Amino acid sequence: MTLTASNITVSASGRTIVDGVHLALAAGEFVGLIGPNGAGKSTLMRALAGVQRPSAGVVAAANRPLQATPPRQRARTIAYLPQDRRIEWRLSVRDVVRLGRFPHQAGDGRPTPDCEAAVTRALTRVELLDLSERPATVLSGGELSRVLLARALAVEAPFMLLDEPAAALDPYHQILVMEVLRDCARNGCGVMAAIHDLALAARYMDRLILLDAGRIVCDGPPAEVITPERLREVYHVESVSEIGAEMGDGLGGGAAAFRSWRRIRG
Repeated sequence: MTLTASNITVSASGRTIVDGVHLALAAGEFVGLIGPNGAGKSTLMRALAGVQRPSAGVVAAANRPLQATPPRQRARTIAYLPQDRRIEWRLSVRDVVRLGRFPHQAGDGRPTPDCEAAVTRALTRVELLDLSERPATVLSGGELSRVLLARALAVEAPFMLLDEPAAALDPYHQILVMEVLRDCARNGCGVMAAIHDLALAARYMDRLILLDAGRIVCDGPPAEVITPERLREVYHVESVSEIGAEMGDGLGGGAAAFRSWRRIRG
């Protein structure tokens, strides 16, 4: 199964935010969407998830356009984690994660035994099972990020789209999240995540898509995408020091892991 975007364009207030993007996410891939602030990453993710209607082009899952897919089926096909991490209601952590099972619930709206098992699996994977009865509104920002990731995991959809899933996390939990998502891909899920941490992207992701000004600049293995030339042209930075010359741990390596940066334009 493949999730495809064909000539996707998204415009708002007379401005083109995503401009004629073509891409594909296959089952078993862990793909990173990278690019500077304002490149159009979040807008593209919303279009891929079916949350935002594109101005032109078609998003399709298994060759079926999302716009022609019933909402419940679409929700079972694509799990989406937005950048917004707010929870407005005083629900328990488990109840928040249960929301991810809504498209799988029985006709009377009650969770099935399979739903409860999926919720427990998701909480266990993000190491939050011991907090499952705590109100989500009293959690730290990092804990809340993991709760919402667990909600997306609980869908157990063939595709996952995540906007900055490692944001606001300490190094331990950044690694945990990347390992969980990599394992999802290895188990057959197509996973795409927008990410700013290029070291994490190079280490864990199979493929990177570099977006700038709404267009794809490059799509390929991390070593071919994260190059000094593209860092200068797209990010307007250069590396000052590196953590080792190569990421040689077999986790999608080959690209340098940059530790610190220097701006090359004001």
